[in-house]
Amino acid sequence: MISFKQFIFLTEENISDDESLEIVTDFDLFDRDNDLNEENLFDSKSEKKISSNDKGVLHELLTGFHLNGGKHMSKEAKQKHDEIKSKISGEEYKNASKLAHSTAKHIHNHFNGDVHSIHWSSKPGDIERITGVKESQQSNPSDIIIRHKDGTHTGVSLKVTKKKNGKVPLGNPGAQQTDKQLGVDTSHHYENARKRLKKQFPSLKGMSNKGMKEQIKAKPKMRQAAEKHSNHAIKKIRDTWHSSLSNMSTKQLSDHIRNNLLHAKATKVKMYKVTTGGNHEDHSVEMEHPHTAHDHILKNHKHITVEKSGNNSIVFKHKGKVFLRHRIKPESTPLATSLKGSAE
Repeated sequence: MISFKQFIFLTEENISDDESLEIVTDFDLFDRDNDLNEENLFDSKSEKKISSNDKGVLHELLTGFHLNGGKHMSKEAKQKHDEIKSKISGEEYKNASKLAHSTAKHIHNHFNGDVHSIHWSSKPGDIERITGVKESQQSNPSDIIIRHKDGTHTGVSLKVTKKKNGKVPLGNPGAQQTDKQLGVDTSHHYENARKRLKKQFPSLKGMSNKGMKEQIKAKPKMRQAAEKHSNHAIKKIRDTWHSSLSNMSTKQLSDHIRNNLLHAKATKVKMYKVTTGGNHEDHSVEMEHPHTAHDHILKNHKHITVEKSGNNSIVFKHKGKVFLRHRIKPESTPLATSLKGSAE
């Protein structure tokens, strides 16, 4: 068993793969600032950009590493960790590691030390492999799985943001997905906007989406036109969705919000969401149980209303106060990329 006191003498290179994954309960005794100088452990590198997905994955891997008493969750987890670490500077890694350590400590304390081992649940089938319970990543988006001392399991969905007490999107439902959920078809609005742009700029005809993206980004007038046509289409899509939502009963609205936007359906393996925001010097860690976090609103659904907001959003209110926004936007370059939603 690796205790957090022992961990201060360990590096990634000399922790063997067959050491026990069991974690001790004196997590609060371990102080990375005093016991481990990460700047000495990691060589400083020139800063390189990594994707937001890689940043999220690194947070998962480091949180699991710290919860596991300074041992990577698997050989695959270590390989991915090393790959991402090689792309960033020592200072960036130090910040990520300290944020993850605070996240791990918060989780450990929440369960009063009832943590036996930690497992990375990144691929389809991992939840069933780890827990024996058949559940998809779509139904249960846990990034890591905690095995408790009695053999039961709890999943944790990990989110990280630059802002202290910052909020991250609860989900990013695609436009076609929302169309299907609401029983409508709005795809022609965005496609017609593409056609209008190509009519205005004939050079785009026959061009791939990648080529369109490059052209739109490179030419300010084309970019301005693409944004105008895109915004016009998005408003029509938003209005159609709003009309459909307005015709629902408040119970139907509550079910749509819970199942399709908040992703707050009950999971077979209990799951918590943990959001860490800020930097290693000043940050926040918030933990909630998504299935029950909004029960005071969703079970009291007679007070839920839905309204349009701006050009691209629908807001959901409870007793007149906004508690959720569903925003529609292009994935990146307007009309050259598909539309997605952002539940915030």
